[in-house]
Amino acid sequence: MINKKIQTITRWFIFAVLIISIGFDLWVMYAGGTGTTISHELINWPYKYPIMGVMVGILIGHLMWRMPSTVETAEHDPMVRDALERLKLLAEVSQSSIARDFFDTYGTPSWLKGYGREHI
Repeated sequence: MINKKIQTITRWFIFAVLIISIGFDLWVMYAGGTGTTISHELINWPYKYPIMGVMVGILIGHLMWRMPSTVETAEHDPMVRDALERLKLLAEVSQSSIARDFFDTYGTPSWLKGYGREHI
């Protein structure tokens, strides 16, 4: 279950970091020219210190790598979305008796945990 308070804090933190980064970048560009900006440093560092390119790549990969689906990310996950659509169709065709029998017999599949039975 998602802790909404922590999720809100995370969203505000991301927003604050972006605003502060943009503000800082504009300030240093105005005060010192384009050679002092964040993007200038990120472009030059890997040439001076190759490990920085690897570290930035790992950081971006960590931030963007696909995590297990949650209720909020299910709408973006084509596999979960397609499976739910098939279950809905199956439930409509059989007046949900086959789908309900499946869940009663085998339990909820692990990839569907957290989505509830309201989808069928």
